[in-house]
Amino acid sequence: MLTSSPFFESDTLLQLRTLKGSQRRDFVRKIWPDVGLHHNAFDEASCEAIIEHIVSELDRVRHHGRLFAAHNFEETFSIIQHLRENRSMTCRDVARTLTPQFPNATPEAIRRSIELSVRVWLTVNIHSTAIAVGSIAAGETSHNWAEDRSLDELLSDKFIGHSHGQQQIQRATFDPVLTAAYLVRVCGMKLRWTDDIGSHLAFDPRRLVLSIYRHKACLVSHLNKQQDCPLPVKVLEETLDTLDLLFPPWEASARQLLKDEGQQSLFTLGCRRNKRILDLTHYQCFGEALDQVMDAFDKNPRTWKQLALDRRNKLEWAAFWVTAMVAMLTLVSIPCNIIQATYSVKAYNLAVAQGRIGLAAA
Repeated sequence: MLTSSPFFESDTLLQLRTLKGSQRRDFVRKIWPDVGLHHNAFDEASCEAIIEHIVSELDRVRHHGRLFAAHNFEETFSIIQHLRENRSMTCRDVARTLTPQFPNATPEAIRRSIELSVRVWLTVNIHSTAIAVGSIAAGETSHNWAEDRSLDELLSDKFIGHSHGQQQIQRATFDPVLTAAYLVRVCGMKLRWTDDIGSHLAFDPRRLVLSIYRHKACLVSHLNKQQDCPLPVKVLEETLDTLDLLFPPWEASARQLLKDEGQQSLFTLGCRRNKRILDLTHYQCFGEALDQVMDAFDKNPRTWKQLALDRRNKLEWAAFWVTAMVAMLTLVSIPCNIIQATYSVKAYNLAVAQGRIGLAAA
């Protein structure tokens, strides 16, 4: 059975990847047992993305399996359930209460399995430096879980306590023209899809790379069972609202971009609200991040293509196209003038020749 097979073996990961239909949904339900999958909380694309996330997490630490306490999914699901029921317990106490389940494991091995379980369950990159093994995805940041802190405290500190949400916002509203499709097409921005909710809307202004959290179904599921989820409700709600802000499902350009990026599940799950929330004061956790995106949006176009598509300044946009049309007409007229001059010379030479023939005949 897959859930009892050693998941640090490549064959088990291959079996997990090849799950289809109801088997894949049943596996996802073991992580979120109270999720009503029949209500499309997880569609096929969302299930596939979650499976790929789990495989990726396991693959990064696969060669260090002996350093973990849990070695199969049943043990991991048990740890997740234990964390659900003991969210206010410190990391040290969680590890201590799990010792009877893993009598031959060291405290460090139990902690590694706890953090791996959190990464699978909450899609938060908890990776304490003191016990970390394996690699971390490029561009991701890891978060330390101190032994004297509970999971609730860790996530509250990460998303609420250290948030700069409203402190440095320079604008009151979000420009309605700005969508992810516009940022990519006009501003030359690149999207990086992340499995870590803590990296959502992280922006690299030098490389113009914006990180987007891709597991919308997880957010919906956590909100449906808030009492069992240690992630702050405000973070879940704002992450969904920012996804709808950047990818309004009623816009064809947003749907096409998601299709091109292979992230159709963000569209198929629909919109949380009837309209986008453009008021930046609504975003207590992501307000500053959105303000930074607006800074990049407000900068002048850097290429001719961006200038041709940029309609934010109607006067500049019109002037560009008038200039382009004049240049095009000028280029077209040059060969026409050359042809006209060539035929004028030929006509003149013909007239001179005819005149000479006439004089000779006279």
